[in-house]
Amino acid sequence: MNQITLPVSELKTALLGLSKIISKRAVLPVLQHVRVERLADGALTISATDLDAFASCRFEQGGEGNVEAILVPFIPLHSVVKGCAGKENIGLEKSKGDEVLIHYQIGGQQAEQQVPSLPAEEWPPVPKISAERVLLNGALRSALLEALKCASTDETRYVLRGAYIDVSEKQSHYVVATDGRHLYSSNSFHVPIQSSVIIPDHRFLAWKELPKDGDWALRLELDKGQPAFVEISSYRWTIVCKTIEGTFANWQQVLPDPSAFKTSIKIPVSALDELVEIIAKLPSDGINHPVGLKLGPESKLILFGRAPGTDKFTEAGFGAVEAKGGPVTICLNRNYLTKALRFGLTEIQISDALSPIRCSDESGRQMIIMPIRLDGVTPNPPTQPQPSSPVPTDPQSSATKKDEMQNTNRSDGQAATVSNGNKKSSLEAAVEQIDAVRSSIKAAAASLHDLMSSLKQAQREQRGTEKEIQSVRSTLQNLQRVKI
Repeated sequence: MNQITLPVSELKTALLGLSKIISKRAVLPVLQHVRVERLADGALTISATDLDAFASCRFEQGGEGNVEAILVPFIPLHSVVKGCAGKENIGLEKSKGDEVLIHYQIGGQQAEQQVPSLPAEEWPPVPKISAERVLLNGALRSALLEALKCASTDETRYVLRGAYIDVSEKQSHYVVATDGRHLYSSNSFHVPIQSSVIIPDHRFLAWKELPKDGDWALRLELDKGQPAFVEISSYRWTIVCKTIEGTFANWQQVLPDPSAFKTSIKIPVSALDELVEIIAKLPSDGINHPVGLKLGPESKLILFGRAPGTDKFTEAGFGAVEAKGGPVTICLNRNYLTKALRFGLTEIQISDALSPIRCSDESGRQMIIMPIRLDGVTPNPPTQPQPSSPVPTDPQSSATKKDEMQNTNRSDGQAATVSNGNKKSSLEAAVEQIDAVRSSIKAAAASLHDLMSSLKQAQREQRGTEKEIQSVRSTLQNLQRVKI
């Protein structure tokens, strides 16, 4: 037999990455397997697929032998490798029929395990991409990873479930992502690709070990002028996946006018972790996760939050900021604000309590976050009277501009609400409905549990009754046999 030998130290890392590809609910049996292959040049690779994405890992050292491809079920292979030491090797070879032998060591002795397999011909073909590779420098790769963390998870807004590399402007290219409530963008790039592309938010790309595997390169396969497949490769890893088809939202439409910002808060880089810790400790509800920011007349930043079911706020002061502008109070989703701080966006620009804020840095990265209302209550409002804002000369144009700030374009051309300060957005209402349905389901589950307990008790009583009846019958039969 033509055995393929793999080092356990590399195989453990490879299986950890491929687990982000393999679905536990896969319907096709072949999707529960990995493909181990020895190429013509002796290189060894291991691959996995979910039909939408194909990921493969190339081992540091090759092996001697003929070209060979073996499909191995992931779970048995992972169980064997997990119990092996890093300095050991794993051997794979085809057995009789569709069986595969896994050779490994137990206590210094050779052992083998036979597992069922599939013919190598059943492996789905990997899309071929013939375009030239484009190198993604460190800044562009970081922007892509940050954008993927801001993509939508709503299945009904498929076009927003990825990072958009926008090359429509010749002078500056952008990496953008949004879920309708916060938007991330980063520019100052030049990506030499022919068409803009939406890269799907696959969990393999979020794997923390992937950015450590050297520089990234990108290739696009175009179909009728539009990207159909994208390939991202590093030193050892390669992933090929379908791009998201459709027209991305007109994201520049919702960017606030920089001249509208009246207050600016700058946070030192050394104080970002402390601020994130304070935000995490403040109480909040489990729906919008609000946290309030209040800048008083003395330019001191106060963060506040409150637990559900109470009107009492918990406040925490934070003095390590440089603030400019007038007093302001605004409430935000703490998850979005914390994300911006972890990205290193150190400047927060605020217009008013009901307008989107802008978190940015000097490199061209920014995050736009829509505000939320905390039941219309603000703690300890400033004692000094606020100057009245001038009445706009054209109310219709002002309302139109505000509508543009609150909406993004969907892929079907219809407007999708981003947020609304005066009333709950459709997404917030849907979340509340989901919580109500979840509570109803929990109540129904509790009722079913009580009913099941009652049925089990009735079943036990019925069994006891049947035993008593059987005992009486036996007694009657014995009495019938008695002769006087």
